[in-house]
Amino acid sequence: MLLNSIALAGQSWSMKYSMLISYSKKIASAIKQDIDEKKLTDAQVYTYLTSLVSYDNRIWSATLGFSPSFFEKGDTVNWWLSDVWKNNKTRSSKALYAPYVWRSMDNLLAASDIGDISSSFGYDYTDPKWDWWSRTIQSQKPTWTGPYESSLTGHSMVTYSVPINHDAVLSFNVWYGP
Repeated sequence: MLLNSIALAGQSWSMKYSMLISYSKKIASAIKQDIDEKKLTDAQVYTYLTSLVSYDNRIWSATLGFSPSFFEKGDTVNWWLSDVWKNNKTRSSKALYAPYVWRSMDNLLAASDIGDISSSFGYDYTDPKWDWWSRTIQSQKPTWTGPYESSLTGHSMVTYSVPINHDAVLSFNVWYGP
């Protein structure tokens, strides 16, 4: 009886994570298409991230971390209308830009840019110590982090990340536990 309950619980978690993974891959595919067609905007990025965080209450946050080289290649600077990455580059010497949407403890959504190192949420996400970015961009395969305790929420979480070419990493944090 106990083993059956454990097996059912495992299947339930597996199915739930499968749904989250599938949804995140759809969003990553839409972002890739918008990048390929040179029509991705700041507003669309935040809409995609808000959609991902709103999809399931267990998703605490999502980000789209762009590779600094994304803004330096070809004609990106001509079609990407935002100057946010330029401002961030003056602060950190890298063209960091990572729109970020998170769920507050009151279940309200908020937004920021973790590429802005002058903000309280900002940091250099391209530093190899940040697995969600470095392992995913290097392997060009979706990755999970191991469980960790969030310093912001005090809850155990895992992070799932999907590469978008060598241009960006779409990542979301999920509550981990019962």
